[in-house]
Amino acid sequence: MKNNEKQYGTEIREKYGDAKIDCSNQKFNSLSENEFSHFKELSAEILTELKNLANTTDIKQPAAKHLFDLHKEYLLTLWPKDQYSAEAHKNLAKMYICDKRFSKYYEEGTGNPEAAKTLKAIIDYYA
Repeated sequence: MKNNEKQYGTEIREKYGDAKIDCSNQKFNSLSENEFSHFKELSAEILTELKNLANTTDIKQPAAKHLFDLHKEYLLTLWPKDQYSAEAHKNLAKMYICDKRFSKYYEEGTGNPEAAKTLKAIIDYYA
């Protein structure tokens, strides 16, 4: 958390405001050991499922819906429930293709340069 704040704190606080970031940080810091383990498992499972779906044009398949559900659960681990909305989820997905840091994360995690685009398409459809 400290590294994230140091590296991205100014940027995300300017974009989302102190209150939202503080609330999210507080929620993350209050995770139990089991919840944190589950969060890490979700992160890995998202990349595994995305790797299987990258480059798909069939985002209506059950595996794509499952990936969306995993990603939403991941976000709800970080975001207070009242901060989640379909629009916020879609805006985050837009960053996945517009911000090379996100694109790189998904590309490296799946071995596929189209992974972020696939994830965005799935989130846009189901959110």
